[in-house]
Amino acid sequence: MGKLTSKSTCGSCNGTVMDVREQVLNCIGDYFMADGELDQKIFLVEDLGADSLDLLQLTQILNERFYIEIGADVFPQMLTVGGICGVVSQLRDESGSA
Repeated sequence: MGKLTSKSTCGSCNGTVMDVREQVLNCIGDYFMADGELDQKIFLVEDLGADSLDLLQLTQILNERFYIEIGADVFPQMLTVGGICGVVSQLRDESGSA
């Protein structure tokens, strides 16, 4: 798993052609070193073995990559891969980031 990594960005998120959802999926996959394609219904804790540090680190990576601020108030929406994609997409839309 991505425990105690020093990653500040995710390697395959750098392309501009991918849509936000694809970029988020790649960031999550890179962080957790997931083999294969991630399903939207995968739970971070139960299925990927994430702990609280992983969730905080992933949040920081996504904040930096997408120029957003994920607040603690949306953490309950981020239990699944699909939930994270939705939160990032919503925050980007609200901020007007391209």
